Amino acid sequence: MRKSKLYLLALFIMALCLNSCTERQEKQVDNIQETQVNRAQENHVIDIRKADQDNPGDSDPGETVNNERIRIISPQDSSRVGRDVIVKGTATVPAGIYVWTVARRHDFEPLWWPQREVKIDSKTKKWKTTVSLGEPHDVGWYFDIGIITVDAEGHQKLMDYWVKAMETGDWRPIRIPETTSPPIMIKVEKIRH
Repeated sequence: MRKSKLYLLALFIMALCLNSCTERQEKQVDNIQETQVNRAQENHVIDIRKADQDNPGDSDPGETVNNERIRIISPQDSSRVGRDVIVKGTATVPAGIYVWTVARRHDFEPLWWPQREVKIDSKTKKWKTTVSLGEPHDVGWYFDIGIITVDAEGHQKLMDYWVKAMETGDWRPIRIPETTSPPIMIKVEKIRH
């Protein structure tokens, strides 16, 4: 009897150690990936800029639209992903502006599936959320993942949709409400469910 208790205690301790090591490794991998993405994907740093009034095609690098700055850190554009995708980034938005993730199969334009409101860490300005992409028959299709900013009215529309969908399981795509700045989008390929 005593040996079996010791054996169970040893197994429990090993499991705790393994879990602790795994969490540390995941954090290290996240940090490495974030650093690599920051360096290699500077073209994916997306500042929402006001167009210069005299030159509508040019951007003014000193201003952002409505003081909003959104950045997708991962996944990278053209990544190959599964059904559930962890999307990470940074955002600075003024009070009264809400950030949401939306997704759609590439050929479903102009409709989107609102995913969830993005919660931004007030100190680091980082955010992390999960996006779900389609059904098993959608493997092999490209999907757009979008980050949008909306005012209080748009936020309420998205929240009403999301709550109803969570309660009923009815996840039909919708037209997104008017945004306060152009959506930030990346395209990914779904290769597994």
